[in-house]
Amino acid sequence: MSDIYAGLNLEFRPSPRLFPMAAEKLLLSRVKGTWRRDILTMAIDEDRLNEAAPFFTRTALDEDDRRARSAVHPAFMGGEYLPDFEDDEVEVARLELESVTGDVISVRLRRGSEGYHYRVVDEYDGACLGDAQKITADKPLTLHDFGKFVCRASCLDDIISLNDFTDFESATAFIHAKSSYYPEFREFITRTIEALVPRQEDADHEEEQ
Repeated sequence: MSDIYAGLNLEFRPSPRLFPMAAEKLLLSRVKGTWRRDILTMAIDEDRLNEAAPFFTRTALDEDDRRARSAVHPAFMGGEYLPDFEDDEVEVARLELESVTGDVISVRLRRGSEGYHYRVVDEYDGACLGDAQKITADKPLTLHDFGKFVCRASCLDDIISLNDFTDFESATAFIHAKSSYYPEFREFITRTIEALVPRQEDADHEEEQ
C-alpha cells in the first residue's frame, strides 16, 4: 500500500451490524440535501432535534420545495436531486463539491441476502461517474477498499482535472469528504488529492530550484 496513506488504519471496517443504529444517525443517513443535513447536525449537537421543522427531516423534497429553495440560492439544492434511496439503504459517505449548485456524490449501502451492496450515485443520473458504480462484498469494505472504490466510481481525478486545479489547497477547498461510518474517510480522500496535485509550498519549492 502506498506511503501516502501512512498512519491511516486502512484495514478498518465498520461493524457488520449496521442495524439497528441510533435514530439520529439513521436520520442523517437518509436526508439527501446538504443544507438540511447541516441544519439537522447542528440541532443534534445542540440537543434540539425535537425543535427541527419537519421540512428538514424529510428524506427528499418535492419539486415545488426544490424550486423554492433554488430561487433563494442554487447552493441550497446540493444533494436534493440525488436518486431516491432503495429499501433499507443508507448513505455511508458523500463528496460535497463547492460548485454553484453544491453538487453531491453519494455512497449508498444496503445489506442483503448476498452481502453488502455499495453503490455510488450523483445528481446527474450517473453521467459524471465512472463505470464501476456498484460493488458487493460479503462483509463491510475496509477503509482501503472503500476509499479506492469511491475514488474510482466518483472519477475523483477527473473532478480535479476538469476544474483545472493546479494545487492541493484549491482542490481540497472544493471537495469535501464526509462519513460517519468510516472515521478516516475524509483523510483518505485528502491524501489521495495530495497525490494528484501538489501542495502550494511544494510547488513553490520546485519553482525555486
